[in-house]
Amino acid sequence: MNPPASVSAWEIADARPDFALMAPRLQKVHMLGWICRARGLDEQYAGEHKVAMLVRRIAHELTNISKIMWPGSVQALQMNARPDCVVGELGIKAALLPRTWNDASEFVQTHRERAMQSDVPLDDYGWADDLRCPAHGDARQVLHDAQLLVEELSARRRHPPRRRSPPPSPPPRPQVPPAKRPHVRRTRARARLRQHQARPHRPRPGGGRGRVARRPRPRPRPRQVGPVRQQPRRPRPQGQLEDQLGLDISWCDGNPRKVQAQCESIARRSYDLVLIATGFQAHTIDGILARAARAGGVPDARVFKGRPLACIRALARSLGMQEG
Repeated sequence: MNPPASVSAWEIADARPDFALMAPRLQKVHMLGWICRARGLDEQYAGEHKVAMLVRRIAHELTNISKIMWPGSVQALQMNARPDCVVGELGIKAALLPRTWNDASEFVQTHRERAMQSDVPLDDYGWADDLRCPAHGDARQVLHDAQLLVEELSARRRHPPRRRSPPPSPPPRPQVPPAKRPHVRRTRARARLRQHQARPHRPRPGGGRGRVARRPRPRPRPRQVGPVRQQPRRPRPQGQLEDQLGLDISWCDGNPRKVQAQCESIARRSYDLVLIATGFQAHTIDGILARAARAGGVPDARVFKGRPLACIRALARSLGMQEG
């Protein structure tokens, strides 16, 4: 099988003007072709850091384009996607499912015309060309008329902003001549005194002079603490994998010293199988472990986050077994 043609970010950037004019269905077919070609390179040159970074950059660029153009969900852009997902993405039936990303790339190139079949004729950008609609003349004039109509409608519905009237200002206080100000102050003080004496006298509770009887505050009752129920602990992933797969697993985190020690053990063939959890490890550690396994002749498989079902599927793909 010939290796897939290389794809770069420059190629995707040059195709963006035409890509923006395409129908969502045709956009999805083009994105499938690009990501399958990129993953085919990563599959062919496994463990090469530059190739892995290039594929990651292309996947990130295609994800940003899908958020802008909205061509629909592209399952092949996900990290745990499989090559056979392109069959469902294209919406066609096939007897043989692609097992590698190189096969998936050839499958997309072969069946792209079949995936774009429609009951009505389509133009070069994948849009339906309804021949029953007459031509509208100059497209620029039609767009200009539509713009004027939208501006006119928006101007009709635009209401003027409401203006709140300021609160009424208080009436100005009368000015008292300086010679009569002491007399006015004495008159106001006498009026306040007469108003205070006219109020009815109310005895204070408790009968004391100047003292107010206060009710004692109730003391808070102590809270009753019932029996504490301990939730059952979840089994660790190591125990699940060992029980379901029947393997004796030795774990290794991202510590550089531990990774170096495990690589030396892999090179001495101390292990029969290497499972790489790409969901937690960096690309550099992934490449180091893959190269160590290839140098020691130990089979390896990428299991994303190491769940039992993901490990079983990865082992089935690496051993050439079909999932049942």
